[in-house]
Amino acid sequence: MKNKTNKQKSKFKSFSQWFWQEREYVDFWNIPHLLFGAMFFCICFLFNLRFVFSLILLIILKMAWEIYEQKNFIRETPANSVLDVITGIIGFLLSYFIINNMNFKIYFICIVLSYIILVTWGLLNLDKDKRIN
Repeated sequence: MKNKTNKQKSKFKSFSQWFWQEREYVDFWNIPHLLFGAMFFCICFLFNLRFVFSLILLIILKMAWEIYEQKNFIRETPANSVLDVITGIIGFLLSYFIINNMNFKIYFICIVLSYIILVTWGLLNLDKDKRIN
């Protein structure tokens, strides 16, 4: 029975590593980038920041993060980095349109919890060969 449990854990770990694997253009990491954009909009909304200022600030933060990733610990294609920034912008814009039709607190809590869970899961399964040593 113990051997069967270890095999199941091994299969799940293999699936998780495959699931979070960096790809050339679009990968599962785009979802946390989308959620970050949504979360960032919510924070800007809470502080009554102007839309255009918030969007420009998001673009600057996303670009800075992608440069940081490239220089420090993640190898990904330039196209993937650009799409990571774009998905963050899409998340921001979606939140702008969604926020008027939902309870803000529930929306924000769901976005934050989803982001934390997905990023934690992804980081735990980060492929060793994608890290820069």
